[in-house]
Amino acid sequence: MTSAGARAALAGATLALAVAVAGMAPPAAAYPGNENTTAGVTTPPPPSGPVRRTVKTCRMYANNVSFGMRCGLSTLTGRTIQQILGGDPVPGCWHEPLPADLTDEYAELLREKASQGERGAFYLKTCMKIAEPEVTFSEEIVFLPEGEPPTTLTRNQRTLVAIEAKESRIPMPTIASSPSVRPRVMQDVAFRVVNDTSTPTITDTRSGTKVEMRARLVHLRIIPMTGAAAVGCSGGGVEVTAADTRTARPDACWYRFPRSSAAEPGQTYPVRAIASWTVEYSTGGVWTPLATIEKQQTALQPVTEVQTMVVS
Repeated sequence: MTSAGARAALAGATLALAVAVAGMAPPAAAYPGNENTTAGVTTPPPPSGPVRRTVKTCRMYANNVSFGMRCGLSTLTGRTIQQILGGDPVPGCWHEPLPADLTDEYAELLREKASQGERGAFYLKTCMKIAEPEVTFSEEIVFLPEGEPPTTLTRNQRTLVAIEAKESRIPMPTIASSPSVRPRVMQDVAFRVVNDTSTPTITDTRSGTKVEMRARLVHLRIIPMTGAAAVGCSGGGVEVTAADTRTARPDACWYRFPRSSAAEPGQTYPVRAIASWTVEYSTGGVWTPLATIEKQQTALQPVTEVQTMVVS
């Protein structure tokens, strides 16, 4: 499975599902084996949307990009944003080289542009917005023509971004299938998240009380192909082996593709992953839910025909 979902998410693309069109989606029974198999595990928690709450002396927030807290109008390092910037302006938008998992995917597009006489490079454009107590980020892939320099950050701006991004960003789900990354038609496969399923714990003690925040991936929902019913599992799913079965691993996000992807665009299915994260806080060892946030990603999944051999 490729990480084309990262490209779709960063570019702001939205997958329009055929289920939105009345009468167009085949019934779930048309996809053998996609039934939910574990009652109570496949139901995702309802998303809460952005939340703000004051706990002790800390103003907490959670949204679909990040979470964090401000205690005494300062960052978690004990310095205010203005002190960290040291007179530099608050970062707006800047450009960085493409992440490694996107370089290959954009190489072909870059060659296409070059063949049309367009010279330049693709960059990851990140924008940061501060509205106390929230700090939010947005990302997209952009093409800068040759001669147009990328926007960069000062040393102080990079320090501020590193503090905020490291502590508060909720990652997009990167998914993979097992036991095969190229399953055959009607083969049982299980989807799982292969990147982070939890975030570092944010801690503040300056109020005299230890205040902590964290986020955990609590549910994974998969829409394997346009028109298919969703399958779900708790946490981020699990990796399975060829010997595993649905009965033996009911905690997996199982699915069987009813037909190959040969006739699909790019000969792959767009697999949509919806990860539900719980953001919670603690002021004395007991964790209390603050918000439930959904992160979505689309990846491309090839499905091959069952090969048969005729012996004469």
